Amino acid sequence: MRRWWTACWIVLGLALGPGAQAQDGRSLRLVVPYPSGGILDAQARLVAPTLRHHLQREVVVDNIAGAAGAIGLQHALAAADGAALVAGTDSDVVLAPLFNAELKYRPEQFRLLAVLGSAPMALLARPGLDLASWASLAAGAVRGDAELRLASYGVGSNAHLVADDYVRRTRARWLHVPYRGVAPLLQDLMGGVVDAAFLPLAAGVPDLVRAGRLQLLAVAATERVPGFAQVPTWEELGLDGFVHRSWSALLVPASVPAPALEPLRAAALAAVQDAAVQQQLAAMGLAPVPLATDAEAQSFLAAEVRRYRGLAGAARAVP
Repeated sequence: MRRWWTACWIVLGLALGPGAQAQDGRSLRLVVPYPSGGILDAQARLVAPTLRHHLQREVVVDNIAGAAGAIGLQHALAAADGAALVAGTDSDVVLAPLFNAELKYRPEQFRLLAVLGSAPMALLARPGLDLASWASLAAGAVRGDAELRLASYGVGSNAHLVADDYVRRTRARWLHVPYRGVAPLLQDLMGGVVDAAFLPLAAGVPDLVRAGRLQLLAVAATERVPGFAQVPTWEELGLDGFVHRSWSALLVPASVPAPALEPLRAAALAAVQDAAVQQQLAAMGLAPVPLATDAEAQSFLAAEVRRYRGLAGAARAVP
């Protein structure tokens, strides 16, 4: 009788397929290290149903905000058995620990499963900024008598480091004005309190450009952006190699064992490759970053860590 039951379970497992065999009775938490309602939260909730379908287990989006994403990331790291994913970005996964030694995590403690999307960093200006003056500054030819106010959404943010890279390359005169977040920066930029800022060309920023509330001057990409074909890249303006992007991704603690890691990675890839998901991510201004293998994914993350460490080191060296 015992052999008969064993045979039945084997046949049932084969009939249900690998997805059912890999089913985990626990809910999978998808940690978003920011409050609900933001762009990263929207991306997480977009991919959650596809993750649920492929993993055959409940996926619960868990917003754990605080300390610019650090609290949520540290919380996710505690789930070393594969019970939690995290939706992270270059700012919180890579940059925050580079500029804050008190944080208890490092980028190497995460394993990247799949990139949700990326957006080029672009220079946006306030309405009414004299483009002729800006063109001279962009080329580094004329610095003028007055400094222009170049804003960022925080010291150590990607907006800050890209701006610093730009200033060092062009030797243009800019005054850095850091803000605590994107929302107050955008408000002051549209109101003319500051002159320009480097921002990801995603979320609602393209809509603000189309509405005339911001001017899009140039993009830090290898080619012009669809929908803004008239806007040059920095390489076209003579700033070779000035290519910067912001990205978001699904990650897990690097300590998750291989048996638990593989189904999570397969589900994450399936989610970002889903046609309906890609369409909605594109509507947010996010482009796909194809990473077919685990080696490619880890190479991408390692390259981003090296890139930002180089920018951070250069920024600290500036007197």
